[in-house]
Amino acid sequence: MSSLIQEINHYRKEAVYSQFFQICFPDDVSCEKITRKQMVELIIQQYTPENIVDVCTVK
Repeated sequence: MSSLIQEINHYRKEAVYSQFFQICFPDDVSCEKITRKQMVELIIQQYTPENIVDVCTVK
């Protein structure tokens, strides 16, 4: 995970935020108020064993 967090700094913040917004559905988090590292950490939290089935399947 640490390599992903280090690698994320090579991406434009707006591109990371776009993915973050689609995965995490933040209520009121604007791009200016969150760091790339925080976004990646929240994205990783979404991929728990409980959520991975929902992410990978269609009902």
